[in-house]
Amino acid sequence: MMVIKGYDLIPLNADTEIKPFKSIDKDLNGFLFDDSKKYLEQLMAVAYLLEDSTCGNTVAYVDDL
Repeated sequence: MMVIKGYDLIPLNADTEIKPFKSIDKDLNGFLFDDSKKYLEQLMAVAYLLEDSTCGNTVAYVDDL
């Protein structure tokens, strides 16, 4: 596993607090905040959040659709 100082890669779960994230693509924002936990609950996908531990923001995410 690669360690990147100042960043944490976190698998999304039902209790995960999604930190601030804003993309220029509104669909990406919508999926993360509105749909990613629904997909998790339905066992359709798991999102992984890359969080900047210095500023407390989500800087990227990926899901395994």
